[in-house]
Amino acid sequence: MAMNLPTKQAIDSLKRQQTDKLTEFREIGQLVLNQSREVASVNEAIQSYSEKVNDVETTLKFKETQEQTRIKKLEAMKLQIQALEDQIANLEELNLKPEIELCSTEIKQLNTDKHELDEDIRALSGEKESKRLEIIALESELKKLRDVDSQKLNLVRKRDKHTYDAIMWLRAHRNDFQDVIYEPPLMTLNVRDSANAKFVENNIGFNDMKTFICLNAADHEKFYKKVREENRLLINAAVTLGYGPDHYQPPADISQYRQFGFHCYLKDLVEAPNAVLAHLCHLSGLHRIPVGGSRVNDFIDEIPNRCPGVSRYVSDTHTYSYKRSKYGARNVLTRSTDLRPASLLIHSVDESKQEEVNSKLKVLRQQDVDLTNRIKALSDKLAKVDQSLEQARQKKRDLIKKQGERKTVQEKLLLKKESLLLLEQEAVDMDAARADCNRQIEAIFADRLRELSNLADKTEVVMKHCKQRCVLGLQYYSLNQQVKQKEAELAEKSLLLIDLERELSEKKEQLSKTRDIAKRLQNEAKRTTGDMNKFPPEKQKVIKQLPSTLEELDAMIADVQARMDLIYVDNDRAVMDEFKERAARIEKLEKKMAGNNAAQTAHKDEISQLRDSWLPPLQEIIDKVNQQFSSYFRQMKCAGEVTLRVPPNPDEFENYGIGINVKYGDNKPMKELTTFQSGGERSVATVLYMLALQELSKAPFRCVDEINQGMDADNERKVFELVVKAACRPNTPQYFLLTPKLLPDLLYTERMAVHIVHNGPYMVEHSKWNPDSFLTTRREFSDED
Repeated sequence: MAMNLPTKQAIDSLKRQQTDKLTEFREIGQLVLNQSREVASVNEAIQSYSEKVNDVETTLKFKETQEQTRIKKLEAMKLQIQALEDQIANLEELNLKPEIELCSTEIKQLNTDKHELDEDIRALSGEKESKRLEIIALESELKKLRDVDSQKLNLVRKRDKHTYDAIMWLRAHRNDFQDVIYEPPLMTLNVRDSANAKFVENNIGFNDMKTFICLNAADHEKFYKKVREENRLLINAAVTLGYGPDHYQPPADISQYRQFGFHCYLKDLVEAPNAVLAHLCHLSGLHRIPVGGSRVNDFIDEIPNRCPGVSRYVSDTHTYSYKRSKYGARNVLTRSTDLRPASLLIHSVDESKQEEVNSKLKVLRQQDVDLTNRIKALSDKLAKVDQSLEQARQKKRDLIKKQGERKTVQEKLLLKKESLLLLEQEAVDMDAARADCNRQIEAIFADRLRELSNLADKTEVVMKHCKQRCVLGLQYYSLNQQVKQKEAELAEKSLLLIDLERELSEKKEQLSKTRDIAKRLQNEAKRTTGDMNKFPPEKQKVIKQLPSTLEELDAMIADVQARMDLIYVDNDRAVMDEFKERAARIEKLEKKMAGNNAAQTAHKDEISQLRDSWLPPLQEIIDKVNQQFSSYFRQMKCAGEVTLRVPPNPDEFENYGIGINVKYGDNKPMKELTTFQSGGERSVATVLYMLALQELSKAPFRCVDEINQGMDADNERKVFELVVKAACRPNTPQYFLLTPKLLPDLLYTERMAVHIVHNGPYMVEHSKWNPDSFLTTRREFSDED
């Protein structure tokens, strides 16, 4: 190492010089910076003088413009005064008071007429509004009378679900059939008067009421297959015979039976499509069943004999049917059945009610038209009155204006003269203003000249120091180059020294091995030959003739070896060659291993230096995080820590990591944060770790989404308070917490803002959203409570 000492001393000397130059360079740089700021300040002051000159010139121009404007106004004012004086000379005094009073009387009468017309229009409008509300109510009632389909469908769904499903299927597949398939009478049959529904229901079977009516056999077969076989719905369907309702005529005109209390047949009480009505006549004989009142009960015995063709009839309380005995026509078997209240056809359209409502609507609509015409006539009359009133008012204004025109002109003339006097007093001496402006500009230029001289002096000083700084920079660069050159030489000599030391070590080791071999061979020779003095004289003579130096001895051994090789067989020569080859390989491998060991040691030293450069700062950061993390957990009555997880082999950098240990309870041990904890506990640890990290990191804002999900109420409240305290401190970034729900009575501060997203399928439209009205409604409810 002594051979590198002069080079190291030279490097140290150069570095000291380099440090001195750098210090001086920085000092002069700071001096240049300060002086540059002074130069910039002086330059700004010089620029301000230009602005001052502009301000003075602008002020003079403004005064000149103002004076020119004043002169123009003065000339215009004189012309206006002359015109007013001429106008006064041409005007004469007028007395228009009688005409003005006449206009006032006319205006008063027109106002009275207008008030009366307004009252009439208001009364008629109120009456019209009343009629409109009545029309709306009647139209709603009429709509309800007509809208019975949904009510009937709901009734079918309750009474027979299969029939209901078949109706819905048919409505979706009507186009699949050749002709129309009519829905059951439950849907298509309508009783003109709902009071007669019980007569119809008691004489038509329920199976007939839920039967679908087809017009041809092909549609009947297809419908049956689709509904009963494929959809497995138990329904009834029938094919019409092709006759219309007119084919089924009563046995006699009802007038012949009125003496017994009858007033119509069942067929006359109902309405239905022709095919449906014909089918019901065919099955239930609606055209042959007369209907009567209470008088029918008094003629039970006479009706069978005096009403031929009638085998079934209805009174107000019973249904009667009779049959003649097969054993004698005079024997009549009569059967009576109490009428059940209607339950299937209760939603029929009430024709009489409809007609009554329509009549009322017609009258009300005609009244509404009449009221509209009357209001229009009154409005036209009111428009004419308004026009006359405006004309009268304008005439009055013109008369008043004409009567006071001379006085008005005199007042205007007086005001104009006062304004003229003020304008004459506002005159400005422009010569004095220009002289004052020149004096101010001369003073400004004098100050600017002094500042320019000061700027030149300071600039010269700055240039001097800049040159000095450049020289120092070049000197520093030269010293830096010399240091790099010396360090390169030192590195080269160090490598050479390492090679020499390694070669010396190898030589020493080789010498030691050679000595050991020589000593071993000497001892072996002594053991083999014994004491030299004991040798026979001829052997002693041979030994004494051996060379005295190692080189001569090696040459002699090589000669003897060559002669021995001539004697040995080929196999023995091969063994010797292999021995020599292996010895050479062993020596080469030993040298290579020595070099690898040296390189490994150098790499380990480099790795150690790199680890020492970042591990302490990292440990310091983790200690700060741990301090904050532990503090947050202590505030929650729990325990937690953050550590640096170091592997057993510190050089395995991929196995370094962060270890988080937590404890949620006094009787529980500290455990590492894994899936062992619940989701809520992991969420708490995550939030607190994030809060601890944000103390060390800078960001424009932070955002967390649903972090409070899975926590119990107690932990959620504590975590929320910690987040609020951490996020609401001064000089902290903006913090966004997104959550679908919050606990009641949480901690809120003035530095917080709560935004609620109102959205959903049942939410009102944005155009109807009015928070003020919601709050007003809420306060009203609170007052009522």
